[in-house]
Amino acid sequence: MIQQKFQEIIGVQLLSSTFVVCFILYELSNAPVNSKYLQFVLYLTCMMTQVFFYCWYGNQLKLKSVEVANAIFEADWISFDNSSKKSLINVMRRATKPIELTCAYVFTMDLKTFVDILKMSYSTYNLLMYSILSNRKNIIVITDMLESTPFQPETKEEIEIREKCEKQARSNAFYYALLVESSVVVMSVLTLLGALYKGEHHKLAFRMWLPWNHTSTATYSFIYSQQILIHAFNGLLHVACDSLIWTLLMFICNQIEIFGYRLRKIEQGTNDCKLCIRYHNLIYRFASMINEEFKLMIFVQFAVSTLTICMNLYILTGTNVSLEMIVKIIMFSSCMLTQIYILCWYGNEVELKSLEISNMIFEIDWLALKETTKRDLLMIMMRARSPIQMTSVYVVTMNLKSFVILLKTSYSAYNLLQGM
Repeated sequence: MIQQKFQEIIGVQLLSSTFVVCFILYELSNAPVNSKYLQFVLYLTCMMTQVFFYCWYGNQLKLKSVEVANAIFEADWISFDNSSKKSLINVMRRATKPIELTCAYVFTMDLKTFVDILKMSYSTYNLLMYSILSNRKNIIVITDMLESTPFQPETKEEIEIREKCEKQARSNAFYYALLVESSVVVMSVLTLLGALYKGEHHKLAFRMWLPWNHTSTATYSFIYSQQILIHAFNGLLHVACDSLIWTLLMFICNQIEIFGYRLRKIEQGTNDCKLCIRYHNLIYRFASMINEEFKLMIFVQFAVSTLTICMNLYILTGTNVSLEMIVKIIMFSSCMLTQIYILCWYGNEVELKSLEISNMIFEIDWLALKETTKRDLLMIMMRARSPIQMTSVYVVTMNLKSFVILLKTSYSAYNLLQGM
């Protein structure tokens, strides 16, 4: 009765929440930090709390219904008569199929659906963030800086430094794409094998409503292939977005290395210290532009990753988790942790490289320099005492410490859910 009364209402609510969340995230990325910004954050918190409670208690209902069979199994069967045993066996058979509340026959109200809403909202947000209309001009300005003076390499040694960075960036993108697409293939094959093993010969990789019957082999194969291709394309979209951010971070490190090479040329009298000061300021400006452009997206990524990881941990500790679900969760969590780890790694590298500038200057032969050059270098050293830090909405700093904090926060949230 509850299912029949509220399934359409909850289905519309979950679907609208997904769209509203992703559009609020998009608005937050363009809104200044003021009272309106706070209103967006509070509304987003209320909506996510609402959806979470639906999914949490739907999941609790599912788990409790599965426990009925265990409760009967623990009873004292020896003291029962045959008719009671037959009745209990019938109850156990019925209890093997859990009570699942569905929304419009598409979404199941459980924690997995809540994680899917987070992933879907974040994917749609990424699509909006990286659309040609929203970010194209800003990204072009940033990339054009790398092709202009003084960022362009000038000597053979500087070209080698740049090519080494580009090679490493391509290698990172290739292996990350390999991990993501391998996960897509593994999860798709596992879904198909699991459906065949359970006798569900026409189960799709993802739940969807179709206006026609898809039980025929040709129609089922077409729809299943379509879902897998869309999933693979979505994975490549994430790879492209993530690769863009960490490649720009790698180029910051690359520019600092080239800057160090040009500092050593001052000692030889083949480079102007004034040009180095200008170059140093432009490196900081370049890093600031990257941070300003991607700060909210990175913050959302950290927040969603924390929630998703702790939810995945909670699902893994459930009593009725199949091997198929365990492998899927592990593969997805591996991709998400790799995504965050690479961002934190190169954010940490940028911070360390920027702190090395003082050491680069300190290693120069100061006795052979002019007084004006020494004063200029001292100004650079004073500026370099404050490292380049990539922050997300001025809350999370992208370094390895933040990655550890993310894992700790996820585990703390998991413990909180376990205690509820």
